[in-house]
Amino acid sequence: MEKKIKKNNTEKKKEKSPDESSAVSEKKNSKTDPPKVSPPANEVPEIIKTEGKKNPADVEIVDPEFINDYYEFAEFGWDGTSYNTTLPKKYTSKKKYQMPNPKQLKAFIPGIIQKVYVSDGDRVKKDDKLVVLEAMKMKNNIMAPFAGQIKKVYVKQGQQVTKSELLIEFK
Repeated sequence: MEKKIKKNNTEKKKEKSPDESSAVSEKKNSKTDPPKVSPPANEVPEIIKTEGKKNPADVEIVDPEFINDYYEFAEFGWDGTSYNTTLPKKYTSKKKYQMPNPKQLKAFIPGIIQKVYVSDGDRVKKDDKLVVLEAMKMKNNIMAPFAGQIKKVYVKQGQQVTKSELLIEFK
């Protein structure tokens, strides 16, 4: 019997009179923002342009001769599709990357050669001292990257070297 009473109470809560439901919906509407009024369809919004600033949607037509002076045309393929684009001459004239020659030992920083431990024709083992390069009051021991024979030593003690200058060449 208790179960029937509970069901009846819940049914009473679910059923609302039409007056109550309209009052609740009016309360909800009063809390929300008023409806927005859209402008009539025949009116076009005014475009405001400020002086000195360009609209990002504006497109400038460039003289093709100007493009040829500063850009090069390039074609490339991607996933079976061919694309045409322009590359700035600054990009196309850059020096191409070359893999370093492992048989050439170059200075990694400018400095002064303090001591040379090897001479032409010497055989060296991996991690043998080759030269001492002083840079910014710090002495750097340059070691042999692999075992081999020295072809030529291009530096001498007390010589000033620049970055990427050839120090030693291996056979």
